[in-house]
Amino acid sequence: MLEITSQTQWEEINNSPTPIFVIFYAKWCDPCNIMIPIIKQLEKEYSNFKFIEVDIDRNKEISEKFHIDSIPSLIIFKNKKIIFQITGITSKEYCRSIIEDSKY
Repeated sequence: MLEITSQTQWEEINNSPTPIFVIFYAKWCDPCNIMIPIIKQLEKEYSNFKFIEVDIDRNKEISEKFHIDSIPSLIIFKNKKIIFQITGITSKEYCRSIIEDSKY
């Protein structure tokens, strides 16, 4: 999973036509530490998505841009638009269903 470290890097990735699955997290966040391995497993299954992680403590500008006030926050972008967003722990199966719905 690619970690975004700057606004410029985010803009480059977001300009891609490939759907983007983003997890906003913090290293100290226990629920985030539960979700990250799940997202990494999904990354292996869905090569037609880009999987990105954004550490909210290191990337306040990006986190503020998307009004992230709770973590983990999962957002799927397609064509530069948010098409799905959820906060908190969720199952791998639920994430998989959202990815499947977002492919089209």
